[in-house]
Amino acid sequence: MSPAGISMFYGATDIDTAVAEIGAHSSHSWAVVGEFKATRPLRVIDLSHLPALPSIFDFNETTRANYDGIAFLHRFVKDLTLPITLDGREHIDYVPTQVVTEYLRYSFPAPLDGLLFPSVQGPGRNVVLFCGPGTCCEPDAVGTDSWLVLSAGSVQKHRVATVIKPVDLI
Repeated sequence: MSPAGISMFYGATDIDTAVAEIGAHSSHSWAVVGEFKATRPLRVIDLSHLPALPSIFDFNETTRANYDGIAFLHRFVKDLTLPITLDGREHIDYVPTQVVTEYLRYSFPAPLDGLLFPSVQGPGRNVVLFCGPGTCCEPDAVGTDSWLVLSAGSVQKHRVATVIKPVDLI
């Protein structure tokens, strides 16, 4: 979702989802996870509970006016949750979602902090926050630029059940 060179925080709403997502996107057999707390209220668009796509036969003017936007968001979420093949194409395949993410990030009058969307790996949800590693900190190092604080004692190591194999590039 983030272009090369632009850091974002990728997380999940529960440990099982975080570990499953790591297994689907990494060739590592272990995942290290921790719980983070926000240092301030975050403005996040929740894409996990989109309205149903209205019927094309619904003649309600409001419904017809919103159809294209709702259809676009459903397609965007579908694209966000497509599996990744680590064969070099991921840099191209994700360009459309990167463009839309950057648009959403900067198009609102009040700054948007991230997106919440369903996980394709299970019933949980993923979150991407528009902040990099410099905004995450240990409990004793909270500063004015801190967005997320690692909860003391929450770091755990989990075996990843499904590990993808990297594809050799020719």
